[in-house]
Amino acid sequence: MIGVKGMELVWFFVTDWNSAKSFYRDTLGFKLVFVDDDEGWAEFQPEESQTRLAIKHWRLVSPSPRGGGGCPVIQVEDLDKAIAGLEQQGVAMAGPIQAVEGMKRHITFYDPDGNPIQLTQVW
Repeated sequence: MIGVKGMELVWFFVTDWNSAKSFYRDTLGFKLVFVDDDEGWAEFQPEESQTRLAIKHWRLVSPSPRGGGGCPVIQVEDLDKAIAGLEQQGVAMAGPIQAVEGMKRHITFYDPDGNPIQLTQVW
């Protein structure tokens, strides 16, 4: 074992810096807790969460990043209400709600760079 205490943050490379900042701050409502526009790094704090989400502008990375990325899972109290709120802001869901009986319901959507994000409601 390596002595994991918890997860500090999840981050993505993004191509449209301003659009990504707006999406996480304005569309998802995460609090912007740190930003360095010169370095292309920003961190957001979801309400009632200890784990932060960060973005890094890919043009400021050498060599250029490769591969996919992670998928943060955001727990919500009311999945249907959260979906409706995002759809009102123009966010399309990637498919229907999935259910794990007796455990949770979840759905996936994407940020402006195509990074997957899931919403989940735990039963």
